[in-house]
Amino acid sequence: MSALAYAVSLVKRWESCRLEAYPDPATGGAPWTIGWGATGPGIVKGVKWTQAQADERLAQDVTRFLKGVQSAVKKPATDAQTGAMTSLAYNIGAKAFASSTLLRKFNAGDVAG
Repeated sequence: MSALAYAVSLVKRWESCRLEAYPDPATGGAPWTIGWGATGPGIVKGVKWTQAQADERLAQDVTRFLKGVQSAVKKPATDAQTGAMTSLAYNIGAKAFASSTLLRKFNAGDVAG
């Protein structure tokens, strides 16, 4: 399985998919979210997607996060490790992943840490 496939499967395992836009639970408004956690321009109250649209957007978003993870990881990583790190980056954001303890330890060779 590729790193991208690992990441997509992990995101789908832990995130739910909603096909109608919903407000951020913390704010009751922005950012509006749809699909597997997509936010951004055009995602507003009343927007509805098909499952195919949600899955396509997930693939696009995970691909973007995968590229960021691959550029941040300085040690060899398996596809499963890269996929797991990509799922984490998708969840916490690229900036938070770049400064994460996980990335620091992995790049230092502390895989168990």
